[in-house]
Amino acid sequence: MLLRLLIAAIIVCLAIILINRLRRGKKAENRQPIPYEETVACKKCSLRLPKADAIERGGDYYCCQEHAVDID
Repeated sequence: MLLRLLIAAIIVCLAIILINRLRRGKKAENRQPIPYEETVACKKCSLRLPKADAIERGGDYYCCQEHAVDID
């Protein structure tokens, strides 16, 4: 009787482990990769922002017009 109970417990544990692995695998397949966007730092305040949103002046990047005009 004890042997049957032990075998049943092992089968239930293996089933739970198998179900969890299958569920995790489906979640990983549904994830979309986050697209990489190059960032640059503002020369004045060091704020990081996407390169497409930055203002370029003389090879340097700035976060806003005020920092681009007010060059130290």
